[in-house]
Amino acid sequence: MLLVLHTLEATCLILNQMIGWSIFVLPSFVAVLLENKTAAAIIWPLGGLYTLLCAYINLEYAAAWPFNGGEFIYISRMFRYPPLLLMCSFAWFFVAFSTPAGSSLVFAQQIVPRQLAQPNAWRTMYIASALTAVISWIHYRHPRIGLFANWASAAAKISFLVVMICAGLIRAVIDTHSIPPFDEFRGHSGENSTAYSKAVAVLLVLYSYHGWQAATYVTSEIYGGEETHDDECSQRRVKSLKSSTYLAVCVVTVIYSLFNWLLLWMFDFETMKNHKVSMTALLAMKAFGTSRMEDTACSISFCIATCAFGNVVSVLYTNKKVIRKIAWKRLIPYYATFQASSTYGRSKWDEKGTPRGALLLVTLITHVTTWLIFLRPVSEEVPFFISSIFTYGHSIVGILLGSGFLQHYREIHERRLRNEEMACTTPHPDDRISRVFHVAFRWFAGGIFLLGNIFVLVMPFFSVMDPRAYPWTLPTWILPLALGVVCSYGAFAAIYILSTCSRIWFDDGRRDSRVFQHKRGWMLEFPNINLTNFWIPHHPGALRERFALREESFDGEHTSLVSQNSV
Repeated sequence: MLLVLHTLEATCLILNQMIGWSIFVLPSFVAVLLENKTAAAIIWPLGGLYTLLCAYINLEYAAAWPFNGGEFIYISRMFRYPPLLLMCSFAWFFVAFSTPAGSSLVFAQQIVPRQLAQPNAWRTMYIASALTAVISWIHYRHPRIGLFANWASAAAKISFLVVMICAGLIRAVIDTHSIPPFDEFRGHSGENSTAYSKAVAVLLVLYSYHGWQAATYVTSEIYGGEETHDDECSQRRVKSLKSSTYLAVCVVTVIYSLFNWLLLWMFDFETMKNHKVSMTALLAMKAFGTSRMEDTACSISFCIATCAFGNVVSVLYTNKKVIRKIAWKRLIPYYATFQASSTYGRSKWDEKGTPRGALLLVTLITHVTTWLIFLRPVSEEVPFFISSIFTYGHSIVGILLGSGFLQHYREIHERRLRNEEMACTTPHPDDRISRVFHVAFRWFAGGIFLLGNIFVLVMPFFSVMDPRAYPWTLPTWILPLALGVVCSYGAFAAIYILSTCSRIWFDDGRRDSRVFQHKRGWMLEFPNINLTNFWIPHHPGALRERFALREESFDGEHTSLVSQNSV
């Protein structure tokens, strides 16, 4: 039986990536940074609303190009010139930083709770690497078990948070014999909180909501209807994608807001300041009426490990599809190995098996990344920092997509309408009022999305204003430095590809009188490269010619520009 993703499974993929281990640590940091309970109670719902706007932008792209790959596809469609440059930069960024290394390290730390005070870096690294290898093997050999683990871990973390919230609310009502008014949040006025501290609090909230784009990486795998599943423009698939994304974001927003509100209600700032990392254990003790701190801390550690486990399962499942797409485009070395698929778990979409090459690559990079635990083996600094690199880098992708959404929305809209026509779906008629509202909302959502990503991008450059505001002691300038190095290397790789490939052409997706949009794009062929000819530079004029290539100059898939060196 061929594999397919239903709405609930896609929702669980997003839930597992959004609800990680950070929600158990960051609320106390945010409250202490703001020093105002009212502001701390409002900032989490506002973060959820911002995430909904981000999801709206992403889903507009997904409706126009409903294929596996997510932002990799959207960037290649919106920023086509010069060819390969932005595609290659994103490809190297995604391959390097989209690993589940941070969550696997948290799992390794929390699964042995009695050793948290004196962790062993070697043991942590081994457990993290073993976890990634085992889950990768499950996704490779038994993908249905992997999907079940995705569903089970999402259900477990949601159930745990809901039970804790309900128990805490009941305990608070019993203790006070009343439902506390919102006035209970009035405490510190926040005079001692600097503007930069407030900005860092906003940044941490945005980091906590990251992961909402997960389902767009596997859009083609989502069920598209019994008779229309193999139709790349299936509107049922697009509807399921939107439903799963909005449902997941709304569920996370409600849970985050209630969890944070309960924490603010039951504790004062002094307690949160002195017990930032262990606040969830204190909340559980108070909610369930127990004084056994050690046993409660062990239970909370197990729950955090479960959340980290779910994140690893989801990240490996979704990101392997994008990496296989990148390897298929021949933008990374050993692309033939990393684009290989197995004979297990064939997808109903393209009847390809699990991406064994992509899983191998993710496992290797995760293993290398886990060595960073030796920098700070005692705390969660390194896992949070590793996870933050991808979130931070994603802000650049957001800036590109936000500017493309505002400048080229007509192209996105026309592409979406064309998909609806090809799927034999009647577009919804718009009257003048709805059109005006839609245009206004588009500019509002696009503007907020763009400004939010610019805010995330520039924040590390102002860390000198208050270095202690972050929940890690590692210098924040490492974030833009690491991102700049990898993206620059990706751009250099694009130049190298254009300089050495023996043939480059634009595949217009035509196959037997049909046009497959998901097959459109630049294609490459390479000569036999070894240590003696790994760099065969073109004449500068030829390289400029390749940078100036346009899709319109190719009249079919077999039209190509051949390297002068290969003649």
